[in-house]
Amino acid sequence: MLIETLLISMLLAVLIKKSLKWIDHIELKWAAAAFAAFFIEVVLNVVCNFGSRFMIDWVCNYSLYFQIVIYYLLIVFVLRNFKVNGMLIIGIGFILNAAVIFANKGFMPVDTAMGLKYNFEHTLYDLHNQHIFGHMILNPLTKLTFLADIINVPPPYPWPKTISVGDIFIDIGVVVMVLWACFQKENTKCERKSV
Repeated sequence: MLIETLLISMLLAVLIKKSLKWIDHIELKWAAAAFAAFFIEVVLNVVCNFGSRFMIDWVCNYSLYFQIVIYYLLIVFVLRNFKVNGMLIIGIGFILNAAVIFANKGFMPVDTAMGLKYNFEHTLYDLHNQHIFGHMILNPLTKLTFLADIINVPPPYPWPKTISVGDIFIDIGVVVMVLWACFQKENTKCERKSV
């Protein structure tokens, strides 16, 4: 849901400001760390979607280690940008997601209630066959269930999905960051300068 939140926030900011100049107020350091984490996850998702059963099993077996690398990069990114408005909220979201993923050996548990209700057969098939990197079906052995993907965003939302509490924090943080930048005066910066 992060991509949708970012795009909607940016669209709202553009409608308010009638320009993209507000982007200059968002000064992010070590953005490469966040992009690297995103790239790793995309590559692993491609492998899980199109790879052989051996490749999928290999990714699943090392899922915890991949997740450690991904969240290390994300936390480094957050710490390097800690003074940016909204980044603290984003960081809390990352930590909450990391907690449930690490507690479940590298997997984010997903409640399938909405998938069953709306007959999302493709998504259920992907979850069952581990075609979505780092995700598994929620079960009685799941740890920290309250932090798992258990919050349903059902139709008529165009892209129905099940998200976590951590995802909500991340989305709120992104909205705060974008809108803060949007409402800054032209001669100020989103990131507070240290004296």
